[in-house]
Amino acid sequence: MKRIIALTLTILILVFSLAIGADAAKSYVFDYTGKMSAEQKSSVESTCKAINSEYKLDVMFVIANGTNGKSLERFTTDIYDEYCTSEDGVIFAYNTRPATEDEDNWVMIGFGKGKKLAGNRDTRADLIDQMRGSLKSGDYYNASKPFTSKCRSFAEGGFKGDPIDVKKLVIRIGISVVAGLIISYIIVSGMKKKLNTAVKQRGAMKYIKGDTAKVTVARDLFMYSTTTRVRRESESSSSGGHSFSGTSGGGRSYSGGGGRI
Repeated sequence: MKRIIALTLTILILVFSLAIGADAAKSYVFDYTGKMSAEQKSSVESTCKAINSEYKLDVMFVIANGTNGKSLERFTTDIYDEYCTSEDGVIFAYNTRPATEDEDNWVMIGFGKGKKLAGNRDTRADLIDQMRGSLKSGDYYNASKPFTSKCRSFAEGGFKGDPIDVKKLVIRIGISVVAGLIISYIIVSGMKKKLNTAVKQRGAMKYIKGDTAKVTVARDLFMYSTTTRVRRESESSSSGGHSFSGTSGGGRSYSGGGGRI
């Protein structure tokens, strides 16, 4: 009887140890450049673990120093497959050494419920605008903050997509109102002019009676010229990058996007 009890306890301890070991091996932050200090990496890791603990959403942040011949997209999904157990997650990766000038140097990929966040091009554009300066300067700790904050807001909102930015919404409404007033003013001004039967002429010809004067020389003088240039952004060159979807090596469906900074 004592042997059975001892054997049972041994098995329970072994199973418990394996469970702890599996959890301890799970990592959310990878900095292959070594620029993040141990304290910074630990801080980001704690934030990601807290999000996973509260909302069962895996959040990963990766700084790559080359991708071993793989595309950044495949390199990133392979890391997720290896280290994440949740079906729902979001991973951001930045490659400091892309193989070619045309290759993406950042990607944001979502799995499961995370697809709604990573697949939103406006969300990616907003994040890259916030992260660009820190990523380019090598301050990867501060670059991670907008990303983890966005993931937490997404989870807190019930995984319903990118949360509403009240400030931006107010600005957009304000712009719409102003634009409406300007258009209304132009229309009303045009209608008002039609009510006048006598309209001031730009030239003097209308005020000269026929056959009373003969114009021998007439010419137009242009005093100024204005050239307006507007850059047309392609989808791949804009902040939100291009979109993609696929299946990881581990058989997980994903969607997201990437581009170059």
